[in-house]
Amino acid sequence: MKNRFALLLACLGGILVLAGPLALAAPSTTTAPTVPNDSQPWWAPNGRAIAFQRESPALESGDVLFTPAARGAEVDIIGAGRPRGFRPGEGQLLVELDGATSIRDASDRQLGAVAGTDAAWSPDGGHIAFLHGDVLEVADAAGANVLDVATSIVPPTADLTGPVWSPRGGQLTVAKTTESGSALVVAGADGSGAQVVFEGANQIANPSWSPDGSKIAFEWNSTGRWVIWSVRPDGTDAHPEIGGAADYRFPQWSPADGRLAFIAGTGQRYALYVRPATGGANQKLVDDVRPDSPPRWSPTGSQLAVAAGQDCRRWGIYVVSSQAPARPLRRSNQCRIDGTGGADVIYGTAYFDVIHGLGGNDAAGLATIRPTSVPATRFGTASTSTGRKLATWQAAATRGRTSGCSARRQRHVTRAATGAAASPAPHAISSSSPAT
Repeated sequence: MKNRFALLLACLGGILVLAGPLALAAPSTTTAPTVPNDSQPWWAPNGRAIAFQRESPALESGDVLFTPAARGAEVDIIGAGRPRGFRPGEGQLLVELDGATSIRDASDRQLGAVAGTDAAWSPDGGHIAFLHGDVLEVADAAGANVLDVATSIVPPTADLTGPVWSPRGGQLTVAKTTESGSALVVAGADGSGAQVVFEGANQIANPSWSPDGSKIAFEWNSTGRWVIWSVRPDGTDAHPEIGGAADYRFPQWSPADGRLAFIAGTGQRYALYVRPATGGANQKLVDDVRPDSPPRWSPTGSQLAVAAGQDCRRWGIYVVSSQAPARPLRRSNQCRIDGTGGADVIYGTAYFDVIHGLGGNDAAGLATIRPTSVPATRFGTASTSTGRKLATWQAAATRGRTSGCSARRQRHVTRAATGAAASPAPHAISSSSPAT
């Protein structure tokens, strides 16, 4: 085999673990691994694609990437920014960058913008809520006709959600800091007024409306541990929903029923759970989830997307059924490569990989990377754009003269080819995570 490849011989039909020259097989406990990491998944309205954020030292602010929900390669369409969600029924994406938020279509055309952050589409796609300084504002779908709806809104540092629309679009809820701690505010989307519906010490953050609009779930760390609470939009019936010895974070109501998704764990070891609408034991769906990235429901409520480590020592986006038992499917930042019983060379990435050899004497090496073109996808519908072509990267596997397994082609995005992660590293956690 040529000297330009780092070869690793293994077989026995088991798993071949390959780490390229930029990552060691053994995890580091003192420094973050020099790998790309993914977070913040957002479902397209048709449920067939997911936008997410990738962090890498090669990226100054992180990039917005897309991946099909079922199968296919991830692509970098938009470049720098942070996704904030798709327009319902249409598919335009809100992208936050440098204190402002633009409205982009699938060809990366800017259709409008708002002068603020933490933007969110209304349920009918007709308006955008966002924070302009400490003012909660609402604009039309092009970013014009701005209306102030609440003032003195400075979200707690733990809040990643920003303003959230009620299911019918008449109200907004948002977390804010106060002199004594923090509070949850409900405001009329038409500027008719705002009121504090819950207030307490430390941080209140990341609200989510129930699908019938009767309750707002949120997280609160009044005692140092995060507990999921709920309150009615008029401020009544505030009570803890889910809590215990662990931290319970990022409550997300299903759009279809009364189920509540959340993550729970301690330190950096978290898992994704769903609480049934009828009560009973919480159902664990995914281990080793990223502790600073909320899970998100698909439009129909049949699936969830979440950032997790699982097979890799880097975060990727997983899609999983919302009903247990479920098998998570990794859709970004791939590291798992399956061979066959044939005689081939298996090519891995420059990072930690898990390779199933499936028999024979196997050789492995770093794949050469070459660009390829794929068409832009319209994320609001199932059609394909005939316009702009988008650059992605494909690892080219060259067949070798060895016995054993063959490599499955891997696809990678060039913008995140190298670099140290600014996020916590994945862990292999026990199947007995603390959520009952």
